Amino acid sequence: MKSIYYILLFLMFPLLGNAQVQLIYFTDAHQLYELDDVVGGRGGVARLKTVVDLAKKENNQTITIHGGDFVGGVLYGGIYKGEHMLPVFNQIPVDLFNFGQHEFDYGVDHLTKLMQSTNGQFFTSNLINENGRPFNELPSYIIKKIKNQTLLFIGLTDQMETTKKDARVQQADLFSSVEKVLKSVDLTSIDQIIAVTQMDLEKNKQLIHQFPQINLVLTEELEEYHTQIHYQNNVPIIATAGNMSSVAKVNLSQNKNPIIEIIALDSKVNYDRKFREMELKVKVRVDAILQENLAELKVDLDAFESLKKRISCREFNNRCNEKSLQNRFGYYRWFWYSQKCK
Repeated sequence: MKSIYYILLFLMFPLLGNAQVQLIYFTDAHQLYELDDVVGGRGGVARLKTVVDLAKKENNQTITIHGGDFVGGVLYGGIYKGEHMLPVFNQIPVDLFNFGQHEFDYGVDHLTKLMQSTNGQFFTSNLINENGRPFNELPSYIIKKIKNQTLLFIGLTDQMETTKKDARVQQADLFSSVEKVLKSVDLTSIDQIIAVTQMDLEKNKQLIHQFPQINLVLTEELEEYHTQIHYQNNVPIIATAGNMSSVAKVNLSQNKNPIIEIIALDSKVNYDRKFREMELKVKVRVDAILQENLAELKVDLDAFESLKKRISCREFNNRCNEKSLQNRFGYYRWFWYSQKCK
């Protein structure tokens, strides 16, 4: 009987040696509930929760990664400034966070306070403080050992000039930062190098060209409604669709190309019931806020049509005493006519 056990173990050993590491990747989570700009809607945490739960049933050591941009960037972010995104991500749960530049739209202090509510790990390879240390003393890379593989995660953020300026967070050179990480790690012990980036396609291609050790790039959306997968030197660059519209499920095996599945968060994905109830409650609150009156127009909106039209000096002089004319034209256009038609 014992001999049969050893035979079975021997037969299973190759399978154990090729055990896959599974990643779930999404990016640009600008709001909790789905967007309704396509039939059936797209995105939303209720669908994301369903996908993550199914993935964890397949592989209970699945790593869930957010690529960046959950605070600002859209009207919803202007209302809530990312305040309830991280507590919800804790329930999914999300394991790793890279930064997008929009995380800093409301300042370093605001972001730092938000980060205190997460169970996941933020990291950055190229965002530094005024002393050259990693922003907020975060790790500059992450190493995870899962099954028989050791994974190195690098996090890169570009376009920091487009967000709120603060000396406490500065963008170091992308490629020098990667070189620094790779020099500080014993690469002989690393099986997979995954770069999580907020960069455009050309910079991602340049990254792979300069650092051929990288096995996979997970990057920001290149198109709002479509996922794109590009290859540079046989290394995939995966850009899921904007506003959390799709998820990439990636299985990594030693000495094999990644197996990539793109899952659209559309009407084909069932809602998680608990998360859907939460989504709808938030949506009701947002809709109520958007119905609040901010101001009253003193001029009909169709007055803007008059800006596209010219009138003759004769007509202007005949009507120049009308009180509404200056309102309809705007002061500068009215003044231009008044000088031209003297």
